[in-house]
Amino acid sequence: LGRLTKIIITHQDLDHIGSLRELLEACEGRVQVLAHEAIIPYLSGETPLIKGGALFTPTKVDRILHDGEVLPYAGGIRVIYTPGHSPDHISLYHEPSKTLITGDALTSHNGVLMPPSPTHTPEWDTAMESISKFQALDIDTVITYHGGIVTNRIQERLKEIVNGQDAAI
Repeated sequence: LGRLTKIIITHQDLDHIGSLRELLEACEGRVQVLAHEAIIPYLSGETPLIKGGALFTPTKVDRILHDGEVLPYAGGIRVIYTPGHSPDHISLYHEPSKTLITGDALTSHNGVLMPPSPTHTPEWDTAMESISKFQALDIDTVITYHGGIVTNRIQERLKEIVNGQDAAI
């Protein structure tokens, strides 16, 4: 925790922000919270979390992120606004390593890129539009929050997922 300086929030799901307050307290105010502008009302407590979260303690965002912005960390991290799984969802593309961090916009299973969970993705068509943005990126590695790392057939799987052929593994 002593080396932690920034926390980038990808979206409001409680399994992704539930420990935020505790992390900030453990870091004694040394850490900045970065998040997309669409999540501000949820993190501030102005708007209830969509998928529950009565135990979430509202917190402030130190830096508001915008779609297409390139953060000056680790050689450049591009913010990609990817609503669908939630209205505030972002993904992150680390340009130097060609690594896409999808949050919950995609999942994976045994190293195969998979669509998001239909049960937990209320705006499916919007999610597919968001995923289509990834097709323009030069990606070597994908990190999904649910499933892990994918390095094979990335562009093929993105095309299959967007075209509704997600079972074609």
